Amino acid sequence: MKRPSLTLRLAALFAAVSAAVLLAVGGVIWRQIDEHFEQLDLMELHARMAAVRKAFDESGGNQADVAAHLGHSLPGHASVEVRVEDPVSGALIYASPGAAFPDRLRAEPEGHSIVWEAAGERYRGIAAMTSGTKGSPARALVSLNLAHHADFLVTFRHTLIGALMLGIVFSSLLGWWVANRGLRPVAEMAALARRISAESLHDRLELATLPAELAELGAAFNAMLARLEDSFRRLSDFSSDIAHELRTPISNLLVQTQVAVSQVRSADEYRETLYSSLEEYERLARMVADMLFIAQAENGLVVPQRKVVCLEDEVDQLIEFYSPLAEEAGVSLRRVGEANCLGEASLLRRAVANLLVNAIRHTVAGGEIQVRLMCLDAESELAVENPGEAIHPQHLPRLFDRFYRADASRHRDSESTGLGLAIVKSIVEAHGGQVWVNTPPGFNVFGFRLPAA
Repeated sequence: MKRPSLTLRLAALFAAVSAAVLLAVGGVIWRQIDEHFEQLDLMELHARMAAVRKAFDESGGNQADVAAHLGHSLPGHASVEVRVEDPVSGALIYASPGAAFPDRLRAEPEGHSIVWEAAGERYRGIAAMTSGTKGSPARALVSLNLAHHADFLVTFRHTLIGALMLGIVFSSLLGWWVANRGLRPVAEMAALARRISAESLHDRLELATLPAELAELGAAFNAMLARLEDSFRRLSDFSSDIAHELRTPISNLLVQTQVAVSQVRSADEYRETLYSSLEEYERLARMVADMLFIAQAENGLVVPQRKVVCLEDEVDQLIEFYSPLAEEAGVSLRRVGEANCLGEASLLRRAVANLLVNAIRHTVAGGEIQVRLMCLDAESELAVENPGEAIHPQHLPRLFDRFYRADASRHRDSESTGLGLAIVKSIVEAHGGQVWVNTPPGFNVFGFRLPAA
């Protein structure tokens, strides 16, 4: 079963709320009008009762004079009926034509009105005791025919119900229109999502046109598209880079093999060809091993052991190991500072070694490479600083990407696979740290921060 759309749900909720409000307002209006007519009826009844009392006062309580006086003053009020009787015997003193009162009216408290029906008509009446200055007490009963009020209320009720129904229908349609218009940005987001492909990852939502409630969602959607575009670009670059990296050693192997088999050669010549091929195979093996390590790290398969690592000891051992390579390049190595961290020593040693080799390759003869260790609040920092031409800022965010080259001169060495800095990033992130790079004047500094021991 197809679930109702959000537009339909909002429209139905809007219609339900509008119907409840309109019905409540209609009920209040009906109640106020009914109470208003009741007040008018009571005013009329009390006015007729005052006329009866006045007749008693003017006649001095004489019943014959009272009847005559009422006979002259009450005619012309067809909807009003009056009965005056003796409260003890019930003897009639005066009664207007057609006057009929229920017995329960006589038992009501003075001035209290009741409503009854007689001969298909509705009446409201009151009863009160009255007398002249010298006459005996008498009971006066006054009633008012409610037919004219009832006719008006019936017509008003039909009009009010019709208006409420029209209001509910109109509010439902208005609710649907408002919901449909209000959710249009969501439809635009869905349309954009349907259009997204590898060729249109640059499309974005216009946040300025979104309502405040959807602005955050739109920003998150645009950020997701930006991440997808960046990931797709990186994947495309990686595919191109890996094809380029593999093409060179494979081409070398192919050419060497073709030259070797083109004619008969001596054993030494074949041996030289095999040694050359072995170098290319070793380079391919290192590249594949590095790529496999990075893939494992990115998928959480590299879980380092958490032990206290003395970084100064590891750095000193690596400086001693790479001293011949540094001397051959005409540069010197030096450590400054001390720090401990939590991690796996073998992995961290590999990360530091990659930074050192990278610095040695890109330092001109006569320069000095410093490895600085620092203890921060909750982190330990390692930085490898080498003198040289500053890297352009546009390359800094991508220096730790796989196979990324800022320029060709930084990869002159055929031993490089272009994955050294990417491995450093994978190892550091597996330890819960972060890598960084900056370029102060005349220097390039690569480093990372790890949780302190």
